[in-house]
Amino acid sequence: FDFFGQMISAPIMAAPIANVKINYGSSVDELTYLNGLTEGCLAQGLPVFLGDGANREAFEMPLKIHQNLNKQTIMTIKPWTMDLLMPKLEEVKACSPLAVAMDIDAAGLILLKKQGVPVSFKTVEELKAIKDYLGVPFILKGILTLEDAQAALDAGVDAIVVSNHGGRVLDDCVSTIEVLEKITTFVKGRCKVFVDGGFRSGSDVFKALALGADGVLIGRPFSHASIGGQTEGVSLYADKLIQELKECMRMTSCITLKDIKRSSVNVHF
Repeated sequence: FDFFGQMISAPIMAAPIANVKINYGSSVDELTYLNGLTEGCLAQGLPVFLGDGANREAFEMPLKIHQNLNKQTIMTIKPWTMDLLMPKLEEVKACSPLAVAMDIDAAGLILLKKQGVPVSFKTVEELKAIKDYLGVPFILKGILTLEDAQAALDAGVDAIVVSNHGGRVLDDCVSTIEVLEKITTFVKGRCKVFVDGGFRSGSDVFKALALGADGVLIGRPFSHASIGGQTEGVSLYADKLIQELKECMRMTSCITLKDIKRSSVNVHF
């Protein structure tokens, strides 16, 4: 799979998750977790989206990893207020990254608001300015409606991630798989469309590709694999995903990824 000029083993990526002690009560420290995640995924030829957080350390720690692996990791920046965002983007840009992502829906997270973290909703014009400043592919994560997708296209982004932030921040929120086909049909190849939210197996990835996604981000299972088994755990899980996807392709006569069509699955919503 061609990920912005870099060939990867499969259209599968580790989603950005930071602060595992806060999110999971993990006994593993953040650096051990991040190293296990990146090393395990890269061992199987899969890229990693690195997260961002409220404190400076939550940004600096993944940035150091990104500086060493800038063509294999993607920095994901929170939608900070512009005065705080641009200096962070300058540090990321200095690494000559393959791509940069922003989880735009984090602007509405109650947890960040309670912490007094200065995030803000972004206008199309601000997103255009960010894209122009970076000069590299810009990925916007948190797209859930056609209006979201149109705004992202208006901003000139290179990829969107259909995402409801893991389904954990809004009760009764629509699932990403329910809206995926509608969004991919609407986008019509004008940018790449990735998706996350509840994907756990290679067969889940196959379903997303059949509904038009270019790739799938997987979060919690990769995090759990790193916390429990570090590099080896992540590598084993990544290999499992790839082999399951290949098996689905073989059983449906799909020789290449392009052979995975809407007719390959039978979906009822």
